[in-house]
Amino acid sequence: MTPMVRKSLRLVNIPVTWFFLALVLLLMVPQYPYVMVFLYQVLGLYFVFQGVRENHDVYFSLLLPVRKRDIARSYMELAWIVEIAQVVACIPVILVRYQISPERNPVGVQANIALLGVGLVVFGVFNSVFFPMFLRTGSRLGVPVALASLAASLVGTAAEVGAHLGGAPGEALNATGSQHLGHQLVVLGAGTVFFVLVNAVALRVSATRFERADL
Repeated sequence: MTPMVRKSLRLVNIPVTWFFLALVLLLMVPQYPYVMVFLYQVLGLYFVFQGVRENHDVYFSLLLPVRKRDIARSYMELAWIVEIAQVVACIPVILVRYQISPERNPVGVQANIALLGVGLVVFGVFNSVFFPMFLRTGSRLGVPVALASLAASLVGTAAEVGAHLGGAPGEALNATGSQHLGHQLVVLGAGTVFFVLVNAVALRVSATRFERADL
């Protein structure tokens, strides 16, 4: 872990992200849109970067003996840590969900392995929209977070609707336990690849824009 990431975890991150981490327990609720456990953390990241703006963390970071590219990367790495923690926190809940309460979720996506892939796609879409826009100025937050949240919400809505459709994707999203395990793993794998690729592109674009920003 680089010094800039440690600085972000200690000075930039706020406790609300760990509160939203606990909301993975909502996967135990029988009738609930489970994609919301990821969208809540999107809200948590909004609060984090609102603090970045209000506390002038960008300008503080510019005083440190580091490259502007490293500052941009540290912000994105903080988001990656929070997002991956949210996905990982879902795993133990998914493992016991239908053992404790066998009732299926009629809303849409079930608490299963495929849901983790959906979460990674939601976070990947949010990052790919938010960071290139926010780091263009390092201060304008409203439009970037609104558009990124909208894009992430549309992905989540599409997944919830997709669980009611036929075909392999619908079977994976609507499966419980080890049902259609192969399809579930494909969704998880696709989501992981998507998360890695879009974040790599977003990091490159964001770092370039931040380096060019007149701060």
